[in-house]
Amino acid sequence: MALWAGAYAIGLAGPMPSGIGPIDFPKMPQIVEFIGNRVETFLLTCKTVASEIVEEHAQVASSTIQLVDAVYIPNYQSLRATLKDVKLVQVVHIMDESVIELAKKNCIMSMPF
Repeated sequence: MALWAGAYAIGLAGPMPSGIGPIDFPKMPQIVEFIGNRVETFLLTCKTVASEIVEEHAQVASSTIQLVDAVYIPNYQSLRATLKDVKLVQVVHIMDESVIELAKKNCIMSMPF
C-alpha cells in the first residue's frame, strides 16, 4: 500500500522496548525482496552493539539501518567496516540542549567515509 501511495522508504521495525509491535524477522526479507529497489528499505533496530546489528541486518538485507538508540563510536566504526554499502540513520531523542553535541557526533559517524 505504501508503494502505491508514493512512499520514499519502507520501515521494518524489529523488536523494540515500546511501540505497537515489530514485524516478524522471517517476514522482513520477503518484504525487502518484494520491494526490490523501488524504494529504500529501513531496518529499525534498538540494538547498540555492532555484531548484534550486523546479525539482524543479515536476516533482512535492507538498504538502510535506522538506529533508534545511541551507538558508541567503536560500534559505528565496526558497522562501517562490515556493512560498507548499507546506509546508517541515527535517531536522536531530543530531551534537552545537552543532546545537541551527541547529535553532531552521531551525524558525523553515520555519514559514509
